[in-house]
Amino acid sequence: MEHYNPALSSFEQGFYNGDGTPSVTSPLPPDFHQTQRAQSPTLPIPRIRLTLSTAFPNLTGHPAPPPSPPISTSHPHAPIAPRPAPKLSWATANRLGNEFLCLPRFLRDRIWALTIFSSPNTASYDVIEVPFLKQITYPDVCEASDQLYFEGCQVLIQNAKFSLESVEAVIGFCDWLNEFDEVVEVSEGDSGWGGDDVALKMSGRVRIGRRIGYENARRLEFVKVELLERGTFKSMGSHLLRRCLGITHVTLLVQIEKIPWRITDGQGRKREVDIEKLRKTVDIDGVIALPQLETLKLVMEPFMAMQKKLAAWEDERIKSGYGADAGLEGFWGLKEWVEVETCSVSVECPTIEEIVPGYRGPVV
Repeated sequence: MEHYNPALSSFEQGFYNGDGTPSVTSPLPPDFHQTQRAQSPTLPIPRIRLTLSTAFPNLTGHPAPPPSPPISTSHPHAPIAPRPAPKLSWATANRLGNEFLCLPRFLRDRIWALTIFSSPNTASYDVIEVPFLKQITYPDVCEASDQLYFEGCQVLIQNAKFSLESVEAVIGFCDWLNEFDEVVEVSEGDSGWGGDDVALKMSGRVRIGRRIGYENARRLEFVKVELLERGTFKSMGSHLLRRCLGITHVTLLVQIEKIPWRITDGQGRKREVDIEKLRKTVDIDGVIALPQLETLKLVMEPFMAMQKKLAAWEDERIKSGYGADAGLEGFWGLKEWVEVETCSVSVECPTIEEIVPGYRGPVV
């Protein structure tokens, strides 16, 4: 036990020994010590030893303290959940100067679709090439108000096909989709929500903040296979597909030099896509795993060298007696593999006439 005198300052206590007697090095006179002792009795205090196990129990294998209880949603100081936008009556919409908002949402969406995609000057919105750095182009009417911007862009996302050519385009497209969210109230037992949805339970109901921009995307086009390449980290294209679970159509432009091949006959005339190698280099599994996917369209960009190569391959296939599925129209076995794996996805492949205009078969 060490003795501590509260009447002495920390500087003065440094001139005492552990038993309370004055130190030989103390510059204070002896009567000073006696006076201080008479005026203030010493208070014994225990010496506390702080070890690693008491300071940091998680680092020494001891059980961690219990977690904090969840935030109460009924307490008067609990955080307030966002509320869905109220439905406007005709009088309220008229007072705000926009009677269009009093219509039901599904009617407004139908009007938006006819306005954007059916008028003669909006044909460019069917396929939207996502720019590298610039903002995505949308109809001018979307800039009338924030609500019209939200609703018009959602109709655009649902019906347009977005063409992605580079990683920068994918990042820009994700940034644009991140602008949109919506709060929906559903039953607590509804299990149809998940993924990136953020739920907050209140009085038997669940208010969910949804990333509605990603949910409404339906058609994507990847101009380069590199956007779906596998590596140490997931590609940006794979991250995008994981969020856009409502995708129904995917278009993939394939470069012939990126395809791994294997020869399946002794004459070297029947070639097939090496599926196992393709799955290791390209995230084709992430594409066909989309729950709502209906169509996978494979496209090849024609150029002169490729046209000559594909025409020669088709001549060899026909001379060897193999069917059309063993060639370009079956994408050398990839179409059959995808349709067998999914049982619900239709694969569209290019034809030799599309790649090589005027092709008439091998010369006899």
